[in-house]
Amino acid sequence: MKKIIALILTLIVFGSLAACDEESQNNATPAHFVGKVIEIYENGYLLEVTDEGNYGHLALGTTVQVNINTEDATEYELGDNLKVVFDGAVSKSYPPQVLHVISIEKAEATEISD
Repeated sequence: MKKIIALILTLIVFGSLAACDEESQNNATPAHFVGKVIEIYENGYLLEVTDEGNYGHLALGTTVQVNINTEDATEYELGDNLKVVFDGAVSKSYPPQVLHVISIEKAEATEISD
């Protein structure tokens, strides 16, 4: 009986911690990273991460596909460094995909760490 009560309390504690973490992510600054354009597609770019920004789940050198709305797209060229601001959701595909882009802009030299 004591083991069951301990298990229930443990689940409640972990559930509370997960809810707090999810709430803090929703109120946080949007995620962003900087990447170098290595391929251009009709509806997006393939970027190589050059600065993790505030999103630590994409390691330096990782390739990421960034989908864009073609109506609002700005033309960028191969080799451009772009700052991508997004909602923090990245697909678990290969390469990972950022689907919900908030904004993309050319990165300033001071925003690139290497």
